Amino acid sequence: MTSPTPPQCECGNSTSFDRKKSFLGFTKLICPSCKKQYDDPSSPLTKGYRITYWIIGVWIGLSLLNQIPILITAAQKGLDVFFAVLMEQWLLILFFLGAILALKKDAQIRKSTKPKLVFEPCNKEPKQKGTMNIGKARKMIITAGVFGLISAFTTLAVTIYVAQTGEDFQSISTWALLDVLLLVCCTFGIFMKSRTAAVIMLVYFFLSKIVQWIVFPQTSYIVFGIIFLIVYFEGVRGCFHWHHLKKQESNKSTHSITASGGSE
Repeated sequence: MTSPTPPQCECGNSTSFDRKKSFLGFTKLICPSCKKQYDDPSSPLTKGYRITYWIIGVWIGLSLLNQIPILITAAQKGLDVFFAVLMEQWLLILFFLGAILALKKDAQIRKSTKPKLVFEPCNKEPKQKGTMNIGKARKMIITAGVFGLISAFTTLAVTIYVAQTGEDFQSISTWALLDVLLLVCCTFGIFMKSRTAAVIMLVYFFLSKIVQWIVFPQTSYIVFGIIFLIVYFEGVRGCFHWHHLKKQESNKSTHSITASGGSE
């Protein structure tokens, strides 16, 4: 759907638009007069949504690649068997297509809103790369929290799947639920900028992945494990830097109040 240029609407009565997030994470413009919704052509996905869609796409893509030999064998037995096996993966295919479409739409919006490069002489000193600030630390924390939610949701989904298949569920249900509870608690702590929760999440995930790699030495597990470990490590850095920078701001404000009081 082609969006009109705000603040004009087809009803002709709107001078401003309300905003809300769609199911896929895109920004919707809502006319307060006629309640008609438009896609916002200037708001791509946030970094958290974009990373999540990339993880879902790559993860499910690798999972579907592992199913190719099974699909080939099923196709040799007949189309009815092939489609029966394919329909067993309908949920993964649906999530995979949704992630691909969302990333495609996001790329189109980012391309249309990308400013043109204008080369002008600049006498300003270049900014130092790698300089940490409150905003960057907060983004690192939020990204680690989103990955924590993905870990907890994935573990819970696997637990429910094992419960439905009835494969020795009683022996692992307690540990699996405790695993989900620990992940949820650590994720909540990360969102609250707790350094302890961030460190526990990093160490626990590292140890659990070592055990998982020993039992299931698959390439996809190793790749995703490394990605999650990097994000959790950045979350630890973000929490420590956030508290350090907040302490610096507090000390500066204290000194300024003291100086102003002394001058009076």
